[in-house]
Amino acid sequence: MNKINNYRQLIILFFFSILFISPSCAAPVLRLSNDQTVNKNFDNRFGPDSAYSDSRTFYIYNDGNTSMTISSVTVDGPGYGITMSIYSSPNSISAGGSGAITVSFNVPSSVSTGTYTGVINVNTVSGGSGTMKLVLVVTTKIPAELGSIGSRSVTIKFDKPKGSVPSFQGNESITLRNIGDSILYIDSIYVSNPNSDITLSISGYQTPISPKDSTMATLVITAQPSAREGTFNGQITVTTSKEGRYSGKYGTPKTDNVEVRVTIEHGINMEITKSSINFGDTELLKQKEDYIDISETLGYKSIKDIKITKSGPNKWLSVSPNSLSSINAFGSERISAKLLYEGDAEPYINHEWMYTISTINAGSKSFKVSSKMIFDPIVPEKICSSKYKSIDDTKEIAEKMCSALGYGINTAAKTFKISELILLFSIGSSTIDLLDSYIIAEDSINKEEHDTAYENLIKGVVSAKIINTYAEKISDYNVKLDVNFVNEKSSNLMNSLLEKETNYYESKKDSDSLDSLQSMIAYERLSEMWGVLGNDEKQVHYDTLAKEKFKEHNNYVDSAKDSRLEAENLLKETQNNYLSKWGGMYLLINPFYYSTVSREHNSIVSKYEEATQNYGLAGEKAIADKTKERLNDIESLFNKIYSIFFVFTGFYTLAFLGVLSRSTKAMTAFVRDTSETRMGDDFL
Repeated sequence: MNKINNYRQLIILFFFSILFISPSCAAPVLRLSNDQTVNKNFDNRFGPDSAYSDSRTFYIYNDGNTSMTISSVTVDGPGYGITMSIYSSPNSISAGGSGAITVSFNVPSSVSTGTYTGVINVNTVSGGSGTMKLVLVVTTKIPAELGSIGSRSVTIKFDKPKGSVPSFQGNESITLRNIGDSILYIDSIYVSNPNSDITLSISGYQTPISPKDSTMATLVITAQPSAREGTFNGQITVTTSKEGRYSGKYGTPKTDNVEVRVTIEHGINMEITKSSINFGDTELLKQKEDYIDISETLGYKSIKDIKITKSGPNKWLSVSPNSLSSINAFGSERISAKLLYEGDAEPYINHEWMYTISTINAGSKSFKVSSKMIFDPIVPEKICSSKYKSIDDTKEIAEKMCSALGYGINTAAKTFKISELILLFSIGSSTIDLLDSYIIAEDSINKEEHDTAYENLIKGVVSAKIINTYAEKISDYNVKLDVNFVNEKSSNLMNSLLEKETNYYESKKDSDSLDSLQSMIAYERLSEMWGVLGNDEKQVHYDTLAKEKFKEHNNYVDSAKDSRLEAENLLKETQNNYLSKWGGMYLLINPFYYSTVSREHNSIVSKYEEATQNYGLAGEKAIADKTKERLNDIESLFNKIYSIFFVFTGFYTLAFLGVLSRSTKAMTAFVRDTSETRMGDDFL
């Protein structure tokens, strides 16, 4: 029990000890006064205002029970030319006491409108630390000044045909802003043009400009159609002055330069004359052609790298050319679309092709081509007509072909294949060509018009080969016999006529009446016809002779050229060495040159006659005639020269006789006078 009482006493004693000891051990407590704000208005409108210097006092408190030691007091200024410093501060503050901190500051008038904050830092040894703020609210009125305009970039695209408009224009709005607090005057705006083809002008602005106000100006850029493509630099110079302290303007005018970059783009435009071609109903193996013109319509630069690509059936239709390197400005190029249906074309349905014209610098255009393949209705009509049936040699061929076509047309929807009907029409069309060629060729041979005969024979041979090619593809039993008959008879018909024409050229090949050109043609035709008839030996033989005649022809022509050149050189030498040029004519003045000129004249004539003869032997009749004409001109020239010479010779003769007569009279008088003198002397 006593022990418990003792513990109680000790606990009570401990609490009383803490109660009485705590105040004597308490630490200092730092407390700071409120932040402060300073308002300042500067007026720099008419000149720099004075700087503002002042100070403010801040208080710090010690709320503790022991003295508080101040370790440091500093201030962080806001910058911008504003300075702040600690003018005075305490070193310590007693318990429950306070102390003053004085902060001095200087604000130059150049500081812009705004809020600037300085921070006062207070640090103690044991009372903690804290900060206070000195806030400066500055309002600055500044002089009138033109705000930044910034550079301008304008693009002018030449999008009208060259020559259709006098000029191209571009507009740009410009804000002229007074960022100051007094009136701003615009004294002048001067523009410097990029070059002679690009001019700048500015208008629409108002002056003066009130404080913090603006006015809009319009910059107009005018480019001539002759301006070249590229970017060019111009300049706008704005001269301003500002409101004075008392009235009007004051100070030196200020200039601001604005760079203007003008980009000229030459437009380019591609046009095509039509966007579609409709060939309509097109007969098998009958070519149709149409055109589309691609043009550049603005006239400033060329269209580059033109490609023409096709989508659709990759057959029957072709466009050429399918590429072009360029089309000049204001130029055009024509492309041709050719349609030729062959035997694999499906009849009586629409076929379509789409073409795209793409370029590297003018975009792309498209056009469509459409058509429907039909069989030539004239083929059965012609082959079944009485024209061929009235001639023995063509009658059987026409009848068989007519029969085959009739069967094919009548049964095409049932048993006869469309593909074989196409072949049948091809054979029928070629049969018509062959029979027509045969009739004309035979008539021409009878009339001895062998050039016409030869041309039609070749056409007929080509037709016979086409018939043979297509006849081998016919499989239908009902028409195959008729087609094979047509094929065999057609070939025999043309071969018989070829042999007849070959016999004619065989009879003429060694004729002296043929010149080298005619002989060469005869040998070439013999070579070709014997080749068609299957005689390779004779084909090679006559081909060799044709080449020999070609060489002979060239030798005659070369010899004629040499003779004519020698004659012309001799004519020039005669004119330069022995003739005199008066009034645009060559004259023979010196009689001692007559025999030389006459001899040279004969040589010139001889060489021209030789050239004429060689051209004739070569078969070049047109050149021979021109050479003969030149010879006649030279003969006419010398006839004039001789005529005028004989006139001069007459004058020479008369003059000589006159001089001789006077000389004779003078001698006679002299002799007479001498005789009389002697007689007088003797008499005396």
